[in-house]
Amino acid sequence: MTLPSSEALKADIIMAKELAFNGCHSSKLAQTCSQMEGGILGPKARREMFVKPIYSGFSGHTLVDTGAQHQAGAPVICTEFRGVNIAPPRDGEARERDWSYTTAADVDDVLRRFENLVMAVFKGGHTCGLVYTQLIRAILERAQDVYYHHHHCHNPKGVRKILHAFHMSGSS
Repeated sequence: MTLPSSEALKADIIMAKELAFNGCHSSKLAQTCSQMEGGILGPKARREMFVKPIYSGFSGHTLVDTGAQHQAGAPVICTEFRGVNIAPPRDGEARERDWSYTTAADVDDVLRRFENLVMAVFKGGHTCGLVYTQLIRAILERAQDVYYHHHHCHNPKGVRKILHAFHMSGSS
């Protein structure tokens, strides 16, 4: 799960990103997170997860760097995944292409979609942590934590309940 230009070097932690540019589908995210090979470690946006070996020399057969690969047992953290936008208020300004990957109808819908995404990341049993930046984004984006008039676009207590439930279940 990586962005087009972020092949990983050798590390103790696998930091993976899973972004969909054509919609927010928790079922596809769950499928990716359900397996290491071909899933979490598989290519994304036509890029490999890890840097390949580097060869040099006249013949191209001299190994300069061994590259990187997954180390069994290394923790996997999903550092970014999918986006959920909230529809602007009726009196708000809607844009043709609001930021995000999918648009929720209301605060309850945001929470439902967030829960589905979190479940998709953890259900496969390979991921031990996640980062979901939309819970702390600045007011500059449409998928913000608080609208300009300081109305939450999600339910902070509901988010805490979802994350606490997954933590207590041992999913992470």
